[in-house]
Amino acid sequence: MSTEINEMIQKVAQQTGVDKESLASKMQVVLTEQSAAWSNAGKTEEQVNVLALRVAARQIVAEK
Repeated sequence: MSTEINEMIQKVAQQTGVDKESLASKMQVVLTEQSAAWSNAGKTEEQVNVLALRVAARQIVAEK
């Protein structure tokens, strides 16, 4: 992952109160499940990564 995405993961992890590794792991799961659909919908790779991060963060917060 790019440095920019890693920085976003770190910021979101701090904001949501989870560790960076858990968030990155959940993001990979979301990417595996959704990246093809988002790419087919015309999203760029950067947009797909941001969407996956946001979805992963929401899922982790909802699980708390």
